[in-house]
Amino acid sequence: HSEEVEALAALMSYKNAIINVPFGGSKGGLRINPDDWSRKEIEKITRRFAQELIKRDLISPSQNVPAPDIGTSSEEMAWIADEYRKIKPTDINAAACVTGKPPTKNGLVGREEATGRGVQYIVREFFKNEDLLKLINFTNSMEDKTFIVQGLGNVGFNAAKFISEENKMKLIGIAEHNGGIYNINGINAEHAKKYFVKHKSFEKYPKATFIKDGSQMVPLQKRGQFHKKVLIDLGFGWGGVSSKIIWIEILKQQLKNYLTNKITYRFLNRTDPNIKI
Repeated sequence: HSEEVEALAALMSYKNAIINVPFGGSKGGLRINPDDWSRKEIEKITRRFAQELIKRDLISPSQNVPAPDIGTSSEEMAWIADEYRKIKPTDINAAACVTGKPPTKNGLVGREEATGRGVQYIVREFFKNEDLLKLINFTNSMEDKTFIVQGLGNVGFNAAKFISEENKMKLIGIAEHNGGIYNINGINAEHAKKYFVKHKSFEKYPKATFIKDGSQMVPLQKRGQFHKKVLIDLGFGWGGVSSKIIWIEILKQQLKNYLTNKITYRFLNRTDPNIKI
């Protein structure tokens, strides 16, 4: 999937540019299925991968800072940071060689849900923008809207949880790679997440209708999809990008306020047709 990795690297560059973060963009990974390996084996693979990157000067606090993405979590980031510290024991900034570490391993509180929060903030600001709402004939009320989330990983889960709990939009569907679920009366994101993690599938999920072919859910999504898809897609990733520069701003304000203000400001500016990117 080299083309997908290249596309993700490009998106990282765009996202950094949009919010004026002085970073470029890169992506990398291993062509393996994490489900085919035990956690102990995944740790050995991750540490070996980290060693090869570090020896080639492909990651460092001042050059290239990886973050968790598809198939990885804060645990993998902690392993990479540990290997970096072993190989570069004199680097006083060694812990900053990766972001997304657990809070107990020099990570930031709130990083785990940061990108999902980014989705929530963008959706919330979208519903405050009358010009954009007119384009799709929506009212500015979020409480009477429904939505479907595509994928219940870290980003999808946290976005669904915060939007449904805090903004009172009703989650009525979840699409996953091996099927989805639908319930017009609403779905509890946390309950669905626990079930999916345990069973690896939504089949026989007791609180919604299981749909084996995820493509069947597309008609249900049409009313809620945004026409300004590129803008929205880029915005969804800002939470994670912003977390990379919190260490610079941490003395100025708390994490939640920083993310909220930064993302809101950039969203409002980029929706102004008089401003050119």
